[in-house]
Parts: sequence; structure tokens; C-alpha cells
Amino acid sequence: MKMKQDFLGQKILLLTAHPDDESYAAAGTIYKNYQAGGWTVLVCATYGEKGTSHLKKKISATELKKLRKREMTKAAKLLHIAPTHFIGLPDGKVRANKKKIYEYFLKQANKYKPQVIMGYGPDGISGHHDHVAVGIIARRVAKKIKVPYAAFTLPPKIQKQALAYLKTRRQAKHYINDIKFMKPNITVRINPAIKKKALRCHASQMDGSNAFTGFPEFAVKELLKAEHFVFYKER
Repeated sequence: MKMKQDFLGQKILLLTAHPDDESYAAAGTIYKNYQAGGWTVLVCATYGEKGTSHLKKKISATELKKLRKREMTKAAKLLHIAPTHFIGLPDGKVRANKKKIYEYFLKQANKYKPQVIMGYGPDGISGHHDHVAVGIIARRVAKKIKVPYAAFTLPPKIQKQALAYLKTRRQAKHYINDIKFMKPNITVRINPAIKKKALRCHASQMDGSNAFTGFPEFAVKELLKAEHFVFYKER
């Protein structure tokens, strides 16, 4: 059964693993939250320095950290996210730093007193180990402070195709083998132009002007229509 869009116009605390995760998963919703009178605070676990596959020239990990921080700061300004915090953990090493992430995120939750915490569900939206680990921590904090949790998930219309697609492409050690997508109970219709603009802020992760670099064609249309969540009442 569909639920009303409980989190629009409220205080949202968002936990992600890498710069650009916020834009791919929830840019449209974050912007609608701002339009509805709410605000969003973002905590990102890493600087995403492993994201080198689309760089036009080789740069050091230190330089890429700085670049990806600038890109996410630009996207945050567009989406009216304020403030943005980086924990600064090594990209790909989130699982080894779960205690540190939990303590940092709980500290921010106690500081900002959100009405909703947002993050990944158990599928990590793509099966990435960093996403899955961060999602577990974010929901744990939501339970600790007794606020609802909104977990990203894929559009139901593409979940079956996405599962087959990910099985053929996600053989790397940083992806889980068994992905089970969740059925959303909240769907937020979004402005596709806003999502594209947010994604293009992360230019180091794109080929040319293609905001959905690396995404199959069947997914892009649905990802630009709406964003989907599983909304848990954690009280």
C-alpha cells in the first residue's frame, strides 16, 4: 500500500557513501523537500577517490578527493543541501570503519535532530558493499533516535531488468552477489531537469555530457520520472 510522502517539507539527515550518490538516488526528492519548506543535511562517508574510470587524464588520489569534494559542494548548492559533511574515510573501506561512521553519524543526528533519516536499504540500490554498509548504519541511527527511515530503492518497473544487468556487470569484489530489491511504499515524482543538473555537477564521473554514464538505456527514463523509497516507521 502506498503511503503519503511523509518526509517532504521536513528536516532530513542523509547518509551516503560517495559523492554523486545523493544525486543519483535522491536529487529530485531533496529539491522537492526544499521547495516544500524542509531542509536536508548530508553526511558523506568518503571522497570517492576510487572513481577514476571516467577521468580524461590521470590524477592522484589526493587531487581526485579535492575534485570530487568540489563537485559535491556544487551539487549540494544546487539542491539546497546545507550543510554538507565528509567523514573522509578511504573509498572502498567503509565496512572496515563502521564504528567510526556510526559514531560520527549519531553525533550529527543528535546535533541536527532530523525528523527523517535517509539512506540505502539492504540492496544498497546497486549492491555496492559501501552502500550496503552505510545503509545499515543509517537505519541503526534512525532506530536509536527513534525517527522514520527512508531507504532508496529502484523503480519497480526496472527492478527485474536491473537485477539481470547487475549480475552480468557487477563481478568486482566490492559488490554483493545476492541482490534483492525492495518494493517501495513511497514514490516521489521529480523534475528531471533538476536531477540532470545535479548529476552534471559531478563531471569527473561522466563521459562528456552524459549524466547517466554507465547506466543502461532501459533505466534512465524511469530514473528521471520519479524516485522511490521504502519508508520505515522506526518509533
